[in-house]
Amino acid sequence: MDEVEKYGFFSTSDLEKSAEILQLFKNFGLILGTAESLTGGLLSAAFTSIPGASHAFTGGLTVYQTYQKHDILGVPEDLLQQYGPASEQCAYAMAKRTLNTFSCDGAISTTGVAGPDKDEWGRAVGTVFVSCAFGSECKVKELHLDSALTRHEIRMLTVKESLSFSLSFFQSCVGPLS
Repeated sequence: MDEVEKYGFFSTSDLEKSAEILQLFKNFGLILGTAESLTGGLLSAAFTSIPGASHAFTGGLTVYQTYQKHDILGVPEDLLQQYGPASEQCAYAMAKRTLNTFSCDGAISTTGVAGPDKDEWGRAVGTVFVSCAFGSECKVKELHLDSALTRHEIRMLTVKESLSFSLSFFQSCVGPLS
């Protein structure tokens, strides 16, 4: 039985990172939330796969269509019109707005182009933006994944990269696990 069969969608490494992020938040009495477009809830699923996740994970929103990013999260319409929903600016706004929406301490957002075609702003398939917010701090990581990958592969690689990026980001904000 390979890892995917044994653990579902997530590798052992993905689950270990999810658990480490949750433990970090739990140790400091903090709460994490997510807002996902490209990953469609997969990132939240990685967290809720961990027993006891509710001690540090409040929930996640899947805001797949552009209007939902505005209507539910409050991403400014002019930002969406100017830069598009699969942009650095949108990922940043999604993460910051998740802090407010969930009244949480830390947030992760994902948005990008999974294909099969580039978006209307000309962004190539595999262009992904992951953002992490904690208090006044917010960073975005831009990924350029192989456009020959399937939609599923792009989405799963985005989760993997999101977990690595967010673990490093949150450790820099609150400190590593002791």
